[in-house]
Amino acid sequence: MKSSRGQIKISPAEILKPSVENFDLSYRFSADLREVPKNPNHVFAYCKQGIEWITQEMQKPEEQWDIENLVKMMGKLAAFLKMIRELESASELIETALALIEQYELGLTDFVVQSLRWADILRYREDYTRAEQIFAEVLELCEEEPSVAAYKDFALQHLGKLYFDLEQYDLALGFFRKALEIRHQKKDASLLESTELAIATTQVKLDRPFKQ
Repeated sequence: MKSSRGQIKISPAEILKPSVENFDLSYRFSADLREVPKNPNHVFAYCKQGIEWITQEMQKPEEQWDIENLVKMMGKLAAFLKMIRELESASELIETALALIEQYELGLTDFVVQSLRWADILRYREDYTRAEQIFAEVLELCEEEPSVAAYKDFALQHLGKLYFDLEQYDLALGFFRKALEIRHQKKDASLLESTELAIATTQVKLDRPFKQ
């Protein structure tokens, strides 16, 4: 797998699955509501080790693959690669993950999680039409299928960010507010904080103060 930072090479020694405890993977949100890693070099190193681990695992006989862990790692790495703008590698990983989900019938939850990641990568690639279509399809699934209802706020927030990118700020604000309603019910401080930031940032664009 290639990177804009150079070819990722595989060590002949056995490669361990990367542990998040060994890397600073924290990030903040920029003024355009995009994730910015606090330590991009750590994120790159984590992704490099993760890709090496995936490559090693997939060189084993297929019956030895731990499909669920492979898919989860592909999705996680794709999300971090997106943050450091390694969009080609991110796209390759998430497309492979979605193909494995379909091939091995892993279920709706895996499909929804990785579809949200794929659509967000498309948003970063400015392929807004496809991103919007996937986000909307996921939102519909979340509204119709109880097993994935917990992801509705994520679909709403992602759609809000897409319309924010398109400078359709009133539309973006509506989606952020719907996400906020759900997140108040979830009582997850980090989720609430990210949505409140999105609303405040959008209201600045609209020259309206944000009231919590």
